[in-house]
Amino acid sequence: HAAFAEVLGRAGAELVVHGHQHENLTEEIAGVAGPMPVLGIVSGTYGAGIALHVLVRTQHGELNVVNTHLDPAAAGTFRKQELIGIMSHMRQRIAGETPLIFGGDLNARPNTDDIQAVSFGLTDAFASCGVEAGETFPAHAPDRRIDYLFLRQARCTDARVINTRASDHRP
Repeated sequence: HAAFAEVLGRAGAELVVHGHQHENLTEEIAGVAGPMPVLGIVSGTYGAGIALHVLVRTQHGELNVVNTHLDPAAAGTFRKQELIGIMSHMRQRIAGETPLIFGGDLNARPNTDDIQAVSFGLTDAFASCGVEAGETFPAHAPDRRIDYLFLRQARCTDARVINTRASDHRP
């Protein structure tokens, strides 16, 4: 955690949502403009369709942030079921005109049905404005992209993968 916190301390963030630690988490880390809240949830690996849904109130209005970690070991069908449950939750509870960030460790590559389906209704931030290749896993020698941020009613100006080994994935 120390290396990740150091990177965030230099780069800054208003909120860090992390769903890969396999434990619930609420803490703060020092940031450029003061403390940054860190919210974590048990990984989606421990139950179908688990996601953290946070409503963030900003000076520009409300922003829904949904984070998940889809099961890496299950067959594609189970992962699709997890994803359908999360997408259904977002459709039912988040108005279409409300800004949304959805992401996390989806354990699927960009050309899979899973990611193509999400991309139908949401904008892949990295595909929209990313820098370089975007591989996030494994952290020591990334050769695939399985971590994502998707946007709705939000604009991406810059997206990049941070070179750190703070996790087994690069943020």
